[in-house]
Amino acid sequence: MNNKPRFSFLMPAYNAESFIGRAIESVLAQTMSDWELVITNDGSHDGTAAVVERYCALPQSRGRIRLINQENAGCGAARDTSAQHARGTYFVRFDADDELMPEYLERMNNAILTYPGHDIYCCNGINRLPDGKTSPARKGSRYDHPQEFTIDDLFEFVHIFTIALYSADIYHKVGHINPSVYCEDVCFWFDCFLEGATCQFIPETLAYYTVSDSQMTADFDRVAESCIGIYQALIESGRLSDEHSAHARAAIERTKNDVAIFHQRQGLITRAEKLFGHSAAKLLSAVIHGLGKVVRPLYAALLSRRRRGHESDAHQNEVK
Repeated sequence: MNNKPRFSFLMPAYNAESFIGRAIESVLAQTMSDWELVITNDGSHDGTAAVVERYCALPQSRGRIRLINQENAGCGAARDTSAQHARGTYFVRFDADDELMPEYLERMNNAILTYPGHDIYCCNGINRLPDGKTSPARKGSRYDHPQEFTIDDLFEFVHIFTIALYSADIYHKVGHINPSVYCEDVCFWFDCFLEGATCQFIPETLAYYTVSDSQMTADFDRVAESCIGIYQALIESGRLSDEHSAHARAAIERTKNDVAIFHQRQGLITRAEKLFGHSAAKLLSAVIHGLGKVVRPLYAALLSRRRRGHESDAHQNEVK
């Protein structure tokens, strides 16, 4: 294998025995072979390490899959460990419960060649919901054409594409992921842009994201609180221009309004279920969802976070 592969997948894993195999197989199925997969087992109590070791031993892995075992330190710390051992020119943040389309790397590499000079390249994906249904991770005409995303887009709408490509240079320049921040991926993207990164989006659906089944309302509040904290910290840091500070203050107010609307919506659905049953509540939810796109900015961040919800929370709880 080339000592320096073009792409390095950074995968944290915690108690992922039942699903990590599908993620690894989706990497092995890539139509482009110039990659390595660096998996950090973050103190799992199940057979995660044994599953990964079996894949490491497969002839088709050709030494491209590496396992690092560490004491439980949290999802962000585990991803940092993978990054410290990665050798690629580009890094891909990839979770143990996600899957890639076979052409993911090939299409993303084409994007690098077509739109050279960017630090981040991202694409669309498909959310796998707890009820077995799927939906596009990003919807609407905004995502039907190639475009650049900037820090202004982050303030206007939380554009977090989890399975994105990052140049190794910008990844190391930003430094370690802050494990104390709930929405560490949002914080990471802001840090990238403030370090001068540019981002190119391509309108192709190339990955599956797993959205875990947990308390969405409570998690929405955590996302909102974390985003507000990130915006406030950015304002106080002095790293923002006057214009971007104004964007951050506006984002704080918009987030507060989104939370109020979200809880009003949830309250209506809960009351409908009590009065008329589950079917009526589902119908009302669909109607409100169709009309209530005012909560879409936080909802996007929520889905991005929910993909790893169970795994990340387990990491944090054990570290405590």
